[in-house]
Amino acid sequence: MAIPDLQSVVKQGDVMTFRWLMAMIFAIVEVNDDPLLLPNVTIGYMTPPPAMIFAIVEVNDDPLLLPNVTIGYMIYDTCFNAHKAVKATVSFIGSEIIPRQENICKPRAIIGSASSSFSSIIGRFLGPFSIPQISYAATCKCLSDKKEYPSFFRTIPSDAFQATAMARIVSHFHWVFLGALQDDYDYGKQGIAQFAKEVENKGHCLDFIETIPNNRILTKVSVIVVFSSERIFSPFVEELWKRNITGKIWIASEDWATFQPYTSQRLAHIFKGTIGFALRRSSIPGFYEFLVTLQPLTQFTDVSHMRDTYHTYIAIYALAHALHDLQQCVPGQGPWDNATCAVITIYEILNWQKNTEGDLDFKVVGIFDSSYPQENQLRIDSSEFVPSSLCSNSCQPGTRKATQIGKPLCCHDCIACPQVQFSNETDSQECFQCPKYFWPTEHRNACVLMAEEFLPLYDPVTITLLVLSLIGILLVSVVVAMMYTQRPLMNDENLKVNLLILVALGGSFGSALVFIGKPTDNVCRLRETFPCVMLSLAITCMLAKCTRIVQDCFGPVAVNSLKQKYVVAFCFTPQLVFSLVWALVSDPRVNYNTTARLGTIIIECTLTSPLWAICSLTYLIILAILCLCLASKAHSKDSSLTEGKFITYNMLFLFMVVVAFIPAYMSTQGKHTIISEMFAIIAVAFAFLCCSFVPKCYKIYKK
Repeated sequence: MAIPDLQSVVKQGDVMTFRWLMAMIFAIVEVNDDPLLLPNVTIGYMTPPPAMIFAIVEVNDDPLLLPNVTIGYMIYDTCFNAHKAVKATVSFIGSEIIPRQENICKPRAIIGSASSSFSSIIGRFLGPFSIPQISYAATCKCLSDKKEYPSFFRTIPSDAFQATAMARIVSHFHWVFLGALQDDYDYGKQGIAQFAKEVENKGHCLDFIETIPNNRILTKVSVIVVFSSERIFSPFVEELWKRNITGKIWIASEDWATFQPYTSQRLAHIFKGTIGFALRRSSIPGFYEFLVTLQPLTQFTDVSHMRDTYHTYIAIYALAHALHDLQQCVPGQGPWDNATCAVITIYEILNWQKNTEGDLDFKVVGIFDSSYPQENQLRIDSSEFVPSSLCSNSCQPGTRKATQIGKPLCCHDCIACPQVQFSNETDSQECFQCPKYFWPTEHRNACVLMAEEFLPLYDPVTITLLVLSLIGILLVSVVVAMMYTQRPLMNDENLKVNLLILVALGGSFGSALVFIGKPTDNVCRLRETFPCVMLSLAITCMLAKCTRIVQDCFGPVAVNSLKQKYVVAFCFTPQLVFSLVWALVSDPRVNYNTTARLGTIIIECTLTSPLWAICSLTYLIILAILCLCLASKAHSKDSSLTEGKFITYNMLFLFMVVVAFIPAYMSTQGKHTIISEMFAIIAVAFAFLCCSFVPKCYKIYKK
């Protein structure tokens, strides 16, 4: 039943199988001593037709398998021509419908084609007639659609498994920036489509997907996946050689993963390190001996890399067992590997490594086995061939990723986190705020506790002010001692007022000490009220002295009823009461200020309202103005009254300190604010002490 214009090999039997040769690829074979010539030999395709014949011979010789049935075959060469494939198929279907010769058995099944595209075309013809079609090499995922190809079967895994395996190995080696090439057939298009879907779901990105023969190769991409037959890919390889494209890792689909011509020394610099997915090799007992009996094919008897050959062999057995009711197969007693009833999807992962002669050898470095749990399906035994494939380097902690406009998602810039934010993960999508009271490190990759700022005891300025305060307290003590030595010579009321001023000045020097160290709520109450109370007491006492001086100058009529103790009580009591209410109602508390200075907690005392401090300071200034007016009036009446003159100096110095203190206090923060406040208190206290008591002490010393 030969078909005109098609190279063919025919052997009659009770059941006929029908097979295409993909492209003028077989050499002289010999069956039953009849030499069969098939033109234009290519070594890579030599063994599948003999394997088919060998399997048929084995089945026919097996008394337990299909007894009393002889399998025959018809082998046709379509020369990679779809028209010839269709012609052969139509002729085959015609023989089913209209038998031409009663003594010639009609074909019952088709083995082939190796091409997914040809298998797709043929499957559409065979499906309506329910004629079985078994392919040993067509891997397109589309052929698994039983609605469109109801009678199509295969002994090779679908490309869906291969695409999954490729995506797993890409993830295994963290290759996030890839290129993809596909041929213009179902095999390439659907394989790359499945692969692209898998890798994009895992967060990888493809810089390009090109259809061969497009010659675009982006030099920035380090890893390129190629889903193509070697026949389509070969012209592209020549272009690679002309351009001297090197330094790439090629991920090869099973169709060209073991293609020997690409491993030559001429192309070794291009394909060194290539990772290929190959069908698992298997041995066929007795096949080598069968091959060497075919003359003159002794140079084509290498059976060490049987992949398509083995799947052709098991295609025949699949057909035979189907005829023998394979549906009743018992697991553990089946015809396939490990006595299973179905072929398990297994790919060997090959690495193309240079040998001593400069060529490339296929080294098995791993395996993909679909029978294992998903996390264990991919097993890699070597990592020697791992490069990196990135569009942009990973963003280190302290930065965030920013996608480059118009480029794939894997292409990004690394933007440093703002001063107040951090990121502590590689390739962080955003920067984060530190928790309260924490601050980013210099590199903004972690958060640390903010530095606390207050006026510590060991600060040089603190030590200086502390020494001045202690000196002031010591001088006050000396003056008090000298006053007591002159007690019999002094007016009792004047002595009491002077001692009260000294107590106020000693309290002023001592009040500076509450500004040192880390504040608490109670310390804050003292800070805001005690210094003001002490200065108010001192000024009130001086005001009382001024009333006495004015009384002495203008006579008892002017202020006869004013006693110094009453003046002190009348003027000081409002400030004392106001300060107590201030401490209780305003309730000054510790505040942890994190906004005034970035990265620093300023521990300070805060008020519910500044009105309290303004009122207290205003009252103190009113007392000082009144005191200055009385002292100036007394001094203008009698210039010999030195005490009035020195009180005037005290008040003028107080006003100068206030004028200098207010802008200094308002323009500083943290411990510098406290330093300005301490300095103002100590300065006023020293001024009052010097102007009021140094002259008196000098007179006492002279006497």
